[in-house]
Amino acid sequence: MRSFSLWMTRLTARSAIRNSGRAALPLALLLFGALGPLGSGARAADVPLAQECLACHSDPGLKKEVGNGRFISLLVDPAHLARSPHKELMCVQCHADIRELPHAERLQKVRCE
Repeated sequence: MRSFSLWMTRLTARSAIRNSGRAALPLALLLFGALGPLGSGARAADVPLAQECLACHSDPGLKKEVGNGRFISLLVDPAHLARSPHKELMCVQCHADIRELPHAERLQKVRCE
């Protein structure tokens, strides 16, 4: 399942680059070039890396319906993240119920302590 998820993440990123023109190229280079290839090296726990999460969550159109026809954005701006106190954290350190991608639609609330 993990290798299929990584393949789908890469396929989705390639499709985004093809469909959105040159504007997506810097983001793709950041996610898949400078941060290293996906799946390389062993990790203590086989959990998604930030660049894998950002493959979807860097899309400004990613939204979730919260009721009564209202939506909230699920965007994580990579530039904003790089300047935030969260830059040193893995997404799954707070989103502890995510163990594979794609993850469930309904996740536990994050509790910052």
